[in-house]
Order: sequence, then C-alpha cells, then structure tokens
Amino acid sequence: MIHLVKSGTVRFLGILFLFVCGFLFPGKVFSQSDYVVIRQINLDNLIKTHTSVVLRELEFNQGDTILLIELGYKIQKSEKRLESSNLFTLAEINIKNWDTQLSLCDIEVTVMENWYIYPYPIMELADRNFDVWRKEQNYDLKRLNYGVALTHLNFTGRKDIFKLKIQAGYTRKMEVYYEYPYLWGEWGLTGQWLYTDNAEVPYITFNNKPVFYRNENLLLSVSRANVGILRRPDSRFFQSFKWEYQDIKTHDPKIQELNPHFLGENRNRIQYFFLDASVRYDNTLYPLYPVSGIRWEANIRKEGLGIFKDVNNTWLHLGSEFYYSLSERWSFGHRINMRLQLQNNPLPYILNAGIGTGTQNMTGYQLYVLDGRDFILSRNNVRFKCLDKNFKTLHFLPSQFNIMNVKLFLRMNADIGFSNDPFFREGNPLSNSPQLGYGPAADGVFYNNFVFSVIYGMTQFGEKGFFFEGSLGF
Repeated sequence: MIHLVKSGTVRFLGILFLFVCGFLFPGKVFSQSDYVVIRQINLDNLIKTHTSVVLRELEFNQGDTILLIELGYKIQKSEKRLESSNLFTLAEINIKNWDTQLSLCDIEVTVMENWYIYPYPIMELADRNFDVWRKEQNYDLKRLNYGVALTHLNFTGRKDIFKLKIQAGYTRKMEVYYEYPYLWGEWGLTGQWLYTDNAEVPYITFNNKPVFYRNENLLLSVSRANVGILRRPDSRFFQSFKWEYQDIKTHDPKIQELNPHFLGENRNRIQYFFLDASVRYDNTLYPLYPVSGIRWEANIRKEGLGIFKDVNNTWLHLGSEFYYSLSERWSFGHRINMRLQLQNNPLPYILNAGIGTGTQNMTGYQLYVLDGRDFILSRNNVRFKCLDKNFKTLHFLPSQFNIMNVKLFLRMNADIGFSNDPFFREGNPLSNSPQLGYGPAADGVFYNNFVFSVIYGMTQFGEKGFFFEGSLGF
C-alpha cells in the first residue's frame, strides 16, 4: 500500500483543479459529481516486481484529479499496458472506498506476475520465415540453428532484461545482452556483444530472391558491440541513443568474384562505428496487439564516424501506426514505414536490405525480398475479435501458467510497398515499382506474450498461398 498525499492535500488539489478548469473553460461549470480524486493506490500480489515499475505503467498517479468520463478509459488502458509489459499474465484494476461527498476514491491494482526466466533450447530456422524454408529450401535440415539460450525479463525486479545465447548450426552465434531501463529516475542503460559466422551467405538477389553461395569452412563473420542510453519520462514516451561498433569480414575470395560489391569496392572487410538516435511515442491500447490508439517512431543513424573510411551513410526511418476501434469486436489498423538514405553513396550489397527482411513484411510477398536504399511500406487491416478469455490450465504447471489468456482475431489485409534499388535492380522486377499484397489471416495471442498467425496471401500478379508467422513479446 502506498500513501503519498494526505486527504486534506488531496481535497485542496481537487479544488485547485476546479479553479483551473473554470479559468480555462469559462463556459463550462464543473461540479464534484464530474470528477474524482485518487486518494491512494494499493498494489496486490507483487512478488518480484518493484512498486515503481507498476506505477510507471499507469495512466494516473496518487493525487490526480480525473474527470469521471475519462476514468473508465484510463483504467482499461492501464490494465492492457500492464498485461503487455511482459511482466504480468493478468492485471485487474478496481475502484475502492469511493467517497461520493468528497469525490475521493482508492485504486486497487491486482496482478498475476509472469514467468520471468526462460532457459530454452534453440531450434530455429535460419531463413527469413517458415515459408521460405518450406517452399524454397525444401525443409533442408542443414538450415536449422540449434543451441541454448536464457532470457530473464525481470532480472532485479525493475523490468531489466538479461539475455544469453550460444548457438550452432547454420549460423553460429554468441550473444550477451542487458537492458536496465530505470537506473536513475527516467534514465537507463543497455549493452550488447554479439558474434556470428556462417558457411553460407546470400551474395546477390535475382528475381527478388536471394542467391546463396556455400563452402565447407568459415565464409562470413560479424562482430558487434554497443552501449546505449535509454530515457522514458512517462508510460508513453521512449528515447534511446546508441553507439555501436561493427566488423564484417569475408573469409573466401570467391565472394568478391561472385559479387564485387558484396562489401563494396572488392573489399573483404568493413569496419565502422555508428550513432543511432530514436524517439517513440506509444499511446495504443494493448501495445502487444493494438486495437486502438496511435504509435509513431523517428530514427536517425549515422554509419561511419571518420575513424574508419569503409562506410559513410546516413539513414532516416519514420514510422506511424493508427488503430481505431469500430466497436467492441471490430477494429481498423494502418501502419506506414519509410526509410531514406540521405547520402547518395553506393551501398554494399550486405547493407542494401529493404522490404522482406526483419519486420518489414508484406502480405503475399513472404517468399520475396525487395532490396533498396529507400523504401515505403503501408500495411492496412480490418480485424474482428472472436475470443478474449482466460482458461485454466493443468494444475501441475507453475502458478504463472495456471491461467492462460487467449485472444483470437480474424483480419483482412491490404498492403502496398515500394522499394528504390538503383544499384542492384537488374534482374529484380519487383523493385522500383509499387507492389500490392492482400488476403485474410487469423491471429492467436497466448499468455499476453506469444503471437501466432496463419495468413493466406495474394500478390498483384496472381501468386497465392498460406504463410505462417510467430513472435514473442520479448
């Protein structure tokens, strides 16, 4: 239980609120029945997580004066934000001890903490998605990664994330990552070290599909180390500033013969530092799978700081998302992402990734890549919520898994994308022209952490098929 303000102080703040509202809105008269003052906030069932972490996710604080017409929305939004924070499987917020004469109330926040420690074996695909492995690589088991990993989502109880990964198979990898979001007030730190190497790499793109070269020994290695500063002044606003070093080497001269521009200008190694600054605003309801609200992000990255002469690029990435709840079950979503290269430098092939890599996927085009220095991608859908229910699971499971929240959605997609590839466009007909993809999909969200999707996608030139996607919320 938390006590930050005395009831007399709360009463004074409520009167001050009415005075300010009367000054700002002279034509509107506010009475005690129009607002309520939060006297105190009680937190129940916290075991590992610190109180301050929960309070940062709420849309209100102790002592706040809130209009009644806004109170229900703020409570609902706070519940969804807590549930999609990776910290809690369930969150319920109730009003207690409502004093209608003085317009005072208490807020009770009850949570069920998530399972935070995930030691797990690695068994994953090296390809961009399951469908590439299924259709293009014919279920080739040599393209699997395997190993062991550990992820802790709440290492000290302050929402700090620790990751450790040791991996063999198609891509050998060693990785250590740590993020401490609240080191000092609203400021935090993050750091990562990563090493990967491969015996097979895509050396060029033809017909908008990567073409691979393989030898039996080491072919490509990548080393990366970074440190970053984080800032989160409130539950909706995020900032980060990162400094990183990258070292990329080829260990077989055949790569330069196949594509002299693989690392640029017949190089077999590029090293560079970069600075990356980003700002993000997230005011969505249930951020893991938004059904209403807005989210936007701006990111600028300077690759090459004059220490090495191998790379000199400046990237600008802008993204916005808009979600509108049409009714209790129907919602509409629109996302647009664009990336611009601000310098007119020839890019190495390895840095020329566009649509079809990472998270920039397009309905119906899961088997293709649209490389390019610049791209714009608009993704639109209408969704219908079929189910949102808590299910009791097997009694012998850990308590964090005794209740499983399941959400099921049906959606219809319509995506359009354009990628500008002035250097490697030859033989890639989908680049440098608008592409349209569309089709229905079904999404399942489990434990507020895991999302699995089945998509039936179609391209503008008539190709169609089923595609599968899965992701974790951490």
